[in-house]
Amino acid sequence: MAAGKAPLTPFQKLAASFEASPRTESRDGRTVEVFGLDREAAVVAVELAHGAAPCLVVRGQEEEAAPSSGYRQNVRTRMRARLVYPVLELKPLTSLDRFNAMFALRIDVRTGDPAFDRAVAIKADLADEVIAQAFGAKEARAAVLEILAAGFNLYFEERALRAELLAPNDSHLTTTTLSPVVAALATLVAHVPRLDPSAITRRPQLGRTLTAVILVVGLVAAGALAPGTFDDAGMAIRPLPRPIVPLPTMIPGILVGSVAFVLAFLGVRWQLKRRNVSTDLPLVLALLVVMATLGVGLLDAANRLLDEAPLATHDAKVIAKDTSKSRKSGLVNEWLLVVPSWQPGATKLELAVDSETHRGIRTGDTVRVSVHPGFFGWEWGAVIERAPGGSAPPGGTTTPDLQDDDRRRPP
Repeated sequence: MAAGKAPLTPFQKLAASFEASPRTESRDGRTVEVFGLDREAAVVAVELAHGAAPCLVVRGQEEEAAPSSGYRQNVRTRMRARLVYPVLELKPLTSLDRFNAMFALRIDVRTGDPAFDRAVAIKADLADEVIAQAFGAKEARAAVLEILAAGFNLYFEERALRAELLAPNDSHLTTTTLSPVVAALATLVAHVPRLDPSAITRRPQLGRTLTAVILVVGLVAAGALAPGTFDDAGMAIRPLPRPIVPLPTMIPGILVGSVAFVLAFLGVRWQLKRRNVSTDLPLVLALLVVMATLGVGLLDAANRLLDEAPLATHDAKVIAKDTSKSRKSGLVNEWLLVVPSWQPGATKLELAVDSETHRGIRTGDTVRVSVHPGFFGWEWGAVIERAPGGSAPPGGTTTPDLQDDDRRRPP
């Protein structure tokens, strides 16, 4: 008995419903089933790519006129061959797209059809005039909505229009689903005009200008935070490697920077609308970060530059000593003296000193800390020295074994 024929696959059944003959091809290591359809003024190809990421593609293109013996007809054919579709991508408009349009400084593309503009997101760097011309026909806009309603995304290539659906299932490989898509794609081919490439103008972008502004603001913010960058050369500055109050300008600086960001955002958005240009969400987030950093840096610089008050002196007994080691090298990179706090809200302060001062001062010695009070009341710099009359070890220094704290002393 002869072996029975293998059952038809869903794609083969789909091709049979369109009275087409499918064929199998190999592209980029993937197996692709494909069949073609002839429609009025359009050639439509239906493709199903198998693999890890299966994809159903319906591609339509204009049927090119064959060369003839007529001179005028051949000239028109050659002129037509130079025309292309504007390259763009269409997909259903989502909430994320609306958020991007509202906050990411991307102005919506408008075609003049409110129902179409509310339903379709157009991704392209083309001028609005080009997009309005591409979808000027009511039939073209209706065809786009039909394709998107079927779950496909639509892509305009220079020579073809492509509807694409990722991870299709058997319910998509039916005449009920594909017939409207094929008909709509043929309608698009007939009603979307092909343009001369020289007439396709680009939409202005503000990305480069905004990037340059972000870099400049970031450099100014970093300079403001760097110790001594904006300080008055005539001031007596006594730097302390670690701030007495860690980053006291952080919260108020971020608030100031956020207010500045809102003002900058409104100004940039007004310019974008006036000039009909756009930019992207990452640049907006980068602008927020550098403006917040600038707020912290400017408050910190103002706290130092405007500080004309005399130094405040505090005598404190060293209650512990500590060191900090580098995780990479294992070497000591910071020497700390722990003293009772004279500031409200804290019981102890860690004062960073150099290694020589750390060796020369023992637990129980009294140190004198002279600090700049700061214009806003944020102490920003200090010098640490042994208080007059404070105890000192013989010879003025201690050996490394004497770098003790209360935990290492014998009972």
